[in-house]
Amino acid sequence: FSGDGFLGICVDWNECPLYIVNVYAPSSSSGKRKLWQALLEFKLNNEKGEWCLGGDFNAVLKVGERKGSSSLYRQAERWEFNQFVEGMDVIDIPVTGKKFTWFSADGKTMSRLDRFLLSEGFIEKGGVTGQWIGDRDISDHCPIWLLCSKLDWGPKPFKFNNCWLDHAEFKPFVEKLWSNMKIEGKKAFILKEKLKRTKEELKKWNKEVFGVLDLNIDSTVKKLNDVESLIASDVAVAEIVDKGGIQKSFWDQLHHKKSLLKQKSRMRWVKEGDANSRFFHASIKSRCRRNQLVTIKKDKVWLQGVDCIKNEVKQHFEANFKEEWSNRPFLAGMDFKKLNADDNAILLEPFEEEEVREAIWNCDGNKSPGPDGFNFNFLKACWSIVKQDVMEFLKEFYHSSILPKAITASFLTLIPKKDHPQELSEYRPICLIGCLYKLLSKILAGRLKRVLGKVISGCQSAFLPSRQIMDGVVVLNENIDLAKRRKNECMIFKVDFERAYDTISWNYLESMMKKMGFAEKWLSWMKACVFESTMSVLINGSPTVDFKVNKGLRQGDPLSPFLFLIAAEGLTGMVYKAVDIGKFHGFKVHENLQYPILQFADDTVLIGEGSWVNVWTIKTILRGFELVSGMKINFVKSKLYGINTNDYLLEAAANFLLCRAETIPFKFLGLPVGANPRRLNTWKPVVESMKKRLSSWNGRHLSIGGRVTLINSVLSSLPLYFFSFFKAPKGVITDLIKLQRNFLWGGGMDAKKLCWVRWENICLPKDKGGLGVKDLEIFNQSLLSKWKWRCVVDTDAVWYNLLRFRYGNQFGG
Repeated sequence: FSGDGFLGICVDWNECPLYIVNVYAPSSSSGKRKLWQALLEFKLNNEKGEWCLGGDFNAVLKVGERKGSSSLYRQAERWEFNQFVEGMDVIDIPVTGKKFTWFSADGKTMSRLDRFLLSEGFIEKGGVTGQWIGDRDISDHCPIWLLCSKLDWGPKPFKFNNCWLDHAEFKPFVEKLWSNMKIEGKKAFILKEKLKRTKEELKKWNKEVFGVLDLNIDSTVKKLNDVESLIASDVAVAEIVDKGGIQKSFWDQLHHKKSLLKQKSRMRWVKEGDANSRFFHASIKSRCRRNQLVTIKKDKVWLQGVDCIKNEVKQHFEANFKEEWSNRPFLAGMDFKKLNADDNAILLEPFEEEEVREAIWNCDGNKSPGPDGFNFNFLKACWSIVKQDVMEFLKEFYHSSILPKAITASFLTLIPKKDHPQELSEYRPICLIGCLYKLLSKILAGRLKRVLGKVISGCQSAFLPSRQIMDGVVVLNENIDLAKRRKNECMIFKVDFERAYDTISWNYLESMMKKMGFAEKWLSWMKACVFESTMSVLINGSPTVDFKVNKGLRQGDPLSPFLFLIAAEGLTGMVYKAVDIGKFHGFKVHENLQYPILQFADDTVLIGEGSWVNVWTIKTILRGFELVSGMKINFVKSKLYGINTNDYLLEAAANFLLCRAETIPFKFLGLPVGANPRRLNTWKPVVESMKKRLSSWNGRHLSIGGRVTLINSVLSSLPLYFFSFFKAPKGVITDLIKLQRNFLWGGGMDAKKLCWVRWENICLPKDKGGLGVKDLEIFNQSLLSKWKWRCVVDTDAVWYNLLRFRYGNQFGG
């Protein structure tokens, strides 16, 4: 079959038709529009089968797929191309190799015009892992290959399935198993061994009770049809009774399958009645494709193969968590706030059952498990069974400060930082820790959170009670606005840390805790929890050989955020010490009011006068802090901004600091500080984020009820951050509502269908005939009104005095 711009064949493949189509789209918008329509009509007449579309589509799906051209007609083409992809129900699979496939003769314009678009079934049955963009020769287009391989990455670790909890035999089975185990040794060893043996027995029990769910469901359906055939032939009552049992078995199996798919899909927002396995399947496959690692680039060389990649990944992260220096200089001559005896008493309270139970029930039972394979749903369901052993384990740790290797071990899972990552540095390592260690860490983190605010400076706005991420944004934005209005010179240095959590020196962290007055017992607990751990990296679900960790904090450990604040306080102390001795001159809001440093965890900005003295001091402080703490500053990614500052000084300072000089507005903590919120361009990231999220979903797999749930729980939350700080223009509200409306009625962001009900009625509460979708304009106003409440209750916040000074009696009114 063929048409203008395409040539295709249909072959029998895996017991179904396979349509392979070579596309050569015309350059004109009208020509492409006709091509999309022709292929969509062909698919409509040939619904059954799998699809493989490949070639030059002469269009892009996303803004980032084109460089050097951004005219309006290109935006329209992008919109139409997205509609075509959604209508064909095909997927743009992950890319390795080059980012662009076409380059202009002068090299100024480049685009990803060529690609493969595949149906879900073709990807799964064909073992497709991605598409490779190779080097071009004389042509202005690059060649593309499909990567197809069903590699064995090794055994995958045990994971507790939530659907087991719904089975009537589960709890009695675990209770009998647990009570019959006779193990001797230390309490931690006993608990660890009981969980290990329970894991092995659950694997066997799962095979006996559940088997292969899909095969069981097919078998049950066949039995049901056979019984109904007998009933139609006047069978006895026994068979009719048997039909009821078969029907119950069928619905139980479907429920278990849905529960399992929901757990694998990681969808938190789905409620009973909104779920369906087709959507879950699509979500699982999409997440697996996004996180799949089949080839990586090292020193411009592409590595492939299971052993090669596993070895490289293990060596890379082992080196990342290895301490290079046996002795680092100490931070001397500085005083920090200290905990008192009452604070340490809170930290060192004996572990009580009520505190432990609260920690368990506050943990999300659906999070990915660590090496032990158990999640907190297991602990909650079996608390009466395991309670005694857990409490004895905690009491033993209280006195011994010792944890076995199996309890502190963790998996490192790699989350892509960007679309189509190629190097290991483009993945974010997140730790998955076992449920026993996570429980202990959760308890200790809760205690630490209660007292840490007494020793952490107010300029640090992360993780602590009454401190919020917006605090630093408010202060920075007001400083910029004040400098502009006064026409004062102001210099802002935005610090970029290189793998901040991973590089912290344990000796430095311990010395900071000592300076802050933490008790020796607490220090011994931290050594057992943090300083004695091992890791292995999960590659496509299978772990590498484990390795010892010598530095850093594990992202995913409940203790890590609070321990990081202790480490970051060293930098705060150095900056304020420099201010006290006259080596750093902060930007003065008032004679006695300045904010030389603002932090949210590792997101840090330094604010000072525009002078060479400050530039020298910034570099001295940051280099010194790097030597002491191990937290490396990435000066190349750090940025320098000037307000009313001499251009020559700014450029010279940037060259000296080895960073880039850029202009205001700029992003800090996800918000554009110094921007005009009345301009639509300021809100572009919000609109694009909603479009990006919608492009990853296929609403056709969801009912209207499911789409409403998705709009309320996800789409309405995307602009929350901007809405909490800026008043949105009418045009932005209109654009966001349009995306939500199209998704509700059409199942996609661009799918246009008849809207059966006015949007104002959709936003009404359910008891008034609406669907309870948030009214974005009212939502924006509600979030902004929270600042009035904070003006009353957060008078100790870092931003309070600044706003009081600037706005006087109008402030908080």
